[in-house]
Amino acid sequence: MEKYLISEFLDGPGSKRLYRELIQAQIKKLSKVKLNNSYEREISNLPENLSDKVEDYIFLTNLQLGYDKNFWKEADCHLAYELIIGIALQSFPLKDRIKSVEDSFKPENGELAFNLFQIPTLCFSYYASTQGRLRKFWGIRKGLFG
Repeated sequence: MEKYLISEFLDGPGSKRLYRELIQAQIKKLSKVKLNNSYEREISNLPENLSDKVEDYIFLTNLQLGYDKNFWKEADCHLAYELIIGIALQSFPLKDRIKSVEDSFKPENGELAFNLFQIPTLCFSYYASTQGRLRKFWGIRKGLFG
């Protein structure tokens, strides 16, 4: 995957796209293997002091967003980004670099912020590609018939 600054993504037309549509596009474009490989690559791009906290981060993200029907129905990519970075701030020792969601938009934090957003996004995409019940709950279609 190409590297993007998160500000480029959020300032573009994708910002107002529903987050579930982003997940849907990923599962239509990428196989389970590619989703998993992309997820692993994003983790490997994290600073070493953060990589051992990824499981807790994913758990907390799933807990706070995975079963929130309103989130999946209404959240656009910008709101999803802010919520996901908020969870990252709870999960990782980021205070020396990113103290708030606003700090994540600074150019020097762009790559790390994008990684932190991509990790749960790819995880959600993998879950959606493998679990029909979650797809239905999240309002995501994998193929022509669901």
